[in-house]
Formats: sequence, C-alpha cells, structure tokens
Amino acid sequence: MMSDAYPTRLMPQKDGSTAALFGPWVLKSAFQPIFDLRSGKAEIAGFEGLVRPFLSGRGASPATLFRTTQGPDRQLLETVTRDLHMMNAATLPVTNAMLFINLDPSAFSDRLAIAEALASVRKQWAKTGASPRRLVCEITEFKAKSPALLFTLADTIRANGFKLAIDDYGSDESDAERLAKLRPDIVKFDGRWITRLMETKPGYRHIKDMASSFAERGIATVFEGIEQLWQLELSESAGATYVQGY
Repeated sequence: MMSDAYPTRLMPQKDGSTAALFGPWVLKSAFQPIFDLRSGKAEIAGFEGLVRPFLSGRGASPATLFRTTQGPDRQLLETVTRDLHMMNAATLPVTNAMLFINLDPSAFSDRLAIAEALASVRKQWAKTGASPRRLVCEITEFKAKSPALLFTLADTIRANGFKLAIDDYGSDESDAERLAKLRPDIVKFDGRWITRLMETKPGYRHIKDMASSFAERGIATVFEGIEQLWQLELSESAGATYVQGY
C-alpha cells in the first residue's frame, strides 16, 4: 500500500536500527521497558514500541504526526510504525522479551482492513523468528467504528496467535465493559488514572481489588506511568504483574 502524499522508504541507520521515510517525516523506533514484579525485583519482561517522528531534522510530537495524517494515509502510517518496531526488535538488549505494539480500533473501517493489517503484522513478525506469543497487540482506548469491528479486531489478533492487551484502562473507551467483552490476556492501567487512585487509601484498595480480580481470571496487569519509588512500592503491594514508566 503506497500513497502519493506519503511515499515510504526504509533507511538503515548507523546503530543497526532502521528508520522509515514517510512523506516529509522520518520515523524512528523507541522502546520503553516493561518490568515484571513477580520475582520480588523488577526484571525486564518486554518493551513497548513507540514512534519518534522527525520533521526537517527536528523532533516532533507523535500526536502531531497522527493528528495531521488522516484517511488512507493514517492506515498506512499505522502499518509503517508497527512494521518499523518489529524490524527493530532485533536491536533490543533482552532476548525473549515481549514486544507491545498498538492497534487503534478507530482506524479500521471494515473487516477487510483488519484482516490486511493483521496479515501484515503476522508476515513482519514471522521474519523475526520469534513466537507469536511474544507479540502483544494493544487495542488502544479509542472508539471503534462499530462493536462488531471491535470484536473482529480482537478475534483476529487471537487467531494469529498473538497476545491481546487493552491499553489505557480507565481512559476513554477502555472501560470495564470493553474488558468483559474482549477478554484480554493483559490489561494496562492508564497512568494518570492509576496515579490518582494511588494517592488515597480508598483508591489504593480499589486498584488492589482490581488486580486481584484480574489475576483470578488469568489476566495480567500493567500499571503505567510509574516513575516514583512510592508508586513502584504501591504497585508491587497492590499485586501488579508489570509496571511501565511514562
């Protein structure tokens, strides 16, 4: 899939990674570590692939990149960034780590678009030689075009053998109803939401109860936005499976 407005080209980098030319943008991967707390110490269990865009040689906000890229070009951008992260997974310093990539449910207009997107993910991930279970597909907090398409997206992720995560639980459309319907492997708690809850005793009890409830159902939890020692300590005592910084 190509676009006249946004032609794409891969660009090998001196550090062994790959960047992508996307129209006027240069896109690079950044990988944020996700730590496993279950051993009593924080050990890297995975990384989330994040895009870092550059325009005219200067860093720009990812929000600006996605806001100014719409329609078919938005779908192309989603594909390019996912492929880029999977290509660059070989540069990660931890072997057998999970890779988390995002899928925006609002970007899919029909079942065919979902099938094509996941076929592209499957093809690119197969090149790494890694198990499909090491790839975690995060359904972001945005609203799908219809409930049927949301279910199709979740089912297609599972059909390809990938793990399913709900991103930013507690924010926008990522709520208890979505969780109950999609039955994810992993739930990522929105960083701003989880921090507010941690600041009060009732809030802390609430997230502890949620983490326990999810664990009983075989659902792992990721507390996002954890940057302070007190947040890390409360995450561990609340029973979080994983933590991730901002």
